[in-house]
Amino acid sequence: MICAFFRWWYTFTFCIIINLKYPTMQAQIITYQLNDISQAEYLKQMVEPDAPILAEVKGLISKVWLSDVEKNTFGGFYLWETKTAMEDFMNSDLVKAVVSRPYVKNVSSVDYEVNQNASMVTRGLKSVVEAF
Repeated sequence: MICAFFRWWYTFTFCIIINLKYPTMQAQIITYQLNDISQAEYLKQMVEPDAPILAEVKGLISKVWLSDVEKNTFGGFYLWETKTAMEDFMNSDLVKAVVSRPYVKNVSSVDYEVNQNASMVTRGLKSVVEAF
């Protein structure tokens, strides 16, 4: 962690703590379309059972579930500790099982290295602020 001290109006001193635990975080967007399955069945067969499993994936910081029913496009925005963690996930039996489901088609994945400094400024990542 890095701690930078600032004095504001010579009254308060505060410290911004930047977590450098994951120096090369990776962002990933996975999208897919559904084939011959209702929205309710998709939620029941895939989203509800997969969410707790994904929550335990090593190296996954977070997943935001995405859906555009009108365009029949679904997926997620993933934030990974490292590119290696993301690659391990993409080569896992879990991903192989998901993409082999008969109602999942046109799977696409793109990934990007995260600019953590700029993301902190724009609230894409959080820092801890402690007042002294």
